[in-house]
Amino acid sequence: MSSEPRPRRPHYNPVRDRRRIMAAILSLAVVLIAISEARKPENWKWLAPGRPASPPVAPVTATSPDDLEPDQVRIVMGAEGLDPRGDLRQPHQPAQASLRISPPLLDAVEESRVGVRAAERPAYFAMLSTARDASPRDLTAAARRDLPFLSLMNDPAEHRGEVVWIEGELRRVEPLEAGPNDDGFDRLYEGWLFTDEAGRTNPYRIVVSELPPGFPQGTEVRERIRIPAYFFKRYTYATAHGQHSAPMLIGHRWTRVVGRRETTPGPGSPGWWPFAIFLIAAGWIGLQIARFRLARSRSLSKPSSPSPDLSLSPSFVEPSIDPREFLGKLAENDNEACRQPAKIERDIAE
Repeated sequence: MSSEPRPRRPHYNPVRDRRRIMAAILSLAVVLIAISEARKPENWKWLAPGRPASPPVAPVTATSPDDLEPDQVRIVMGAEGLDPRGDLRQPHQPAQASLRISPPLLDAVEESRVGVRAAERPAYFAMLSTARDASPRDLTAAARRDLPFLSLMNDPAEHRGEVVWIEGELRRVEPLEAGPNDDGFDRLYEGWLFTDEAGRTNPYRIVVSELPPGFPQGTEVRERIRIPAYFFKRYTYATAHGQHSAPMLIGHRWTRVVGRRETTPGPGSPGWWPFAIFLIAAGWIGLQIARFRLARSRSLSKPSSPSPDLSLSPSFVEPSIDPREFLGKLAENDNEACRQPAKIERDIAE
């Protein structure tokens, strides 16, 4: 009885399959890198070549320890003969009289102080009440959109009381006790805003008197918002690495920007690199598993040589004979042998 060979499985080319898998993984990595680069606004400036380029800005080191405060930054414009302060020497109050803050209140505000001092509280609540009572359309129309982070940090006195339009990613929204006041504020809200222009290490501190309905709170907030708010002062706050300063803005309520989130990676944001590393590792593990399974399938698909058939064929097996029949045939053969010589002699005689 012979054993039939097993049916062969489809043949796979492991080298070709590995190349295809690696090409797919590399293509996905290229797509992720392209997405990351496309999120940067500076990579799209070539679409508007007619716009004038901004003058170069270069930091200058102070020549004397008393020349600058520890948290101040000095900039020098690249054009010769251009005054770095420009037209910032004069404060820019909103054109609408109802949106202006009294100058004596603004004069009591001091820079680079932790918290809000008692002498600064009248200006603090004046901005809160004015932003609350003003029309959002009027505040938006009066807001300046040409004040970068460095201008607010370097010249806070010139910009104090101005309405600034700002948009970015809001993080860490927490409630604040308003404290004693005559404007009816019981609870305020503090948020830290990161913008594309200031970068991931230079936040804005924003204090508002009201949150949009359903807006999340806590340290894990990641929401894109925009708001017209008053610039209050250069605010100093303590961190694990020492004291830092940030522009402090005061407004009524920010507006959530739908469809844009996580545009500025923060210090704790891992970005897409962990996902890419996980994807490459998963692809490599899958490739090794595929190689093992393909090698095993190839070894099983090889035809095995048939085992020799040790059973005797019926043609080689003599049939069984009855002893009586055998003896009878033997006697007949003897008689035939005895008659054969007599026949030969008779033939010779004839």
